[in-house]
Amino acid sequence: MNSETILLYNAIAYTLALTYFYWKGKLNLAFVLWIGYTISAWASYFFVQQPLYKYSIHNCEITIFPCIYLFLLIFICIKPFVRVQSIDKIETPNEKKLKYTLYVFISIQIILLLSTITSVVNIVTSSAELVDIRSAAYEGETSDIGSNPMLNRLNLLYSGMRPLATGLSVCLLFMLDKQRILIKIFAITTLLTNIQVVILSAGRGEMVIALSIYACTLFLIRNALSKRIKKILTLYAIPIIIISITFFWAVTISRFGDSATFFMYKYMGESMNNFNGILFNDIKGYTEGKAFFSYIYRYLLGETPFVDTVGRHELTESVNKIPGFIFYTFIGNLVMDFGKIVTVFIAILLNRLANRLLVCKHIHLGIFAIYVAAITLYICGIFFYYLMNFVGLSMFITLLILNYLYKNRFKKRLNKNIV
Repeated sequence: MNSETILLYNAIAYTLALTYFYWKGKLNLAFVLWIGYTISAWASYFFVQQPLYKYSIHNCEITIFPCIYLFLLIFICIKPFVRVQSIDKIETPNEKKLKYTLYVFISIQIILLLSTITSVVNIVTSSAELVDIRSAAYEGETSDIGSNPMLNRLNLLYSGMRPLATGLSVCLLFMLDKQRILIKIFAITTLLTNIQVVILSAGRGEMVIALSIYACTLFLIRNALSKRIKKILTLYAIPIIIISITFFWAVTISRFGDSATFFMYKYMGESMNNFNGILFNDIKGYTEGKAFFSYIYRYLLGETPFVDTVGRHELTESVNKIPGFIFYTFIGNLVMDFGKIVTVFIAILLNRLANRLLVCKHIHLGIFAIYVAAITLYICGIFFYYLMNFVGLSMFITLLILNYLYKNRFKKRLNKNIV
């Protein structure tokens, strides 16, 4: 079979799995997460049919076994979420802890918002092309943060906290009666921070991540929303979706012009294409965690494998013997670090951890943060491994703190309906 035929069967397999997830639990979190991978699988099929494909670095011969391997491991990771259909109640027994948590998030957000307000205004009011803004963002020229070491460190710390803040802001806004004024401020500053990041980077990826977290969080708490709130959210969602699609397409057009269609398919489908045709067949070695978990080496072992993104690319290319600057999905990144066999055990471990941590209907705030982290990991995982380096370390530490703060009194009353 040729590459097109294999990718067609691959896309059909993801579509059938999507149907399976719906059949097992109707509108459940696994179904929602799998939608992204189904879209990516179909995009990969159309990507290889584009005339420009054969001239790109992604041009390769797709084989069947890598497709099966990638499908099964993603399925293993996402399968536990089939039982997560809705959350009826969030418990925060200690109001004082909630208040201090919100103070920390809001303080960091306000500092970052105030430090970049000049840059944001300049971009919004300038006549610069989106492609120029995007190029400047890559070089760190669009924000005042990059020139200030302290702000740069704070921004790096918050990069891992931001997805959690996004999900928690929605959850608290619609499900909690305590500290209402503070919660509303938190929701507003979180929204503004997400808008700030998208504007400063002209980033389609950042926009997709933020919108996905908002959408998935609202999906999880949908049973707790009144009919009036649902109607209002629907009315707001329509212009937001239109604006987002327009922005996404405008950035693509500004960067690629007449080749925008090719790059749209590439953006959504290249990671599966790269894994199934390049990584799995051509990889020669693995980096033992140095590429995507370098901060463990830096802080625990005193070793610095590389100093920047270019260094990571050079490291992976020298060890893996495949291009280091293209996407391979989060499974591909794990294979690059630990090899094909160990990655299977990591997927099984993620499956078992999810089975232990996922509870139904009635949860505490720390567990909800884990849900948001999983949403972030698997939605971003279509393109790259989000929880890598300091971003991942920041999110992991935040998760530990939230679970420590909120689990104590809740533990005795924890819903026993564990997946």
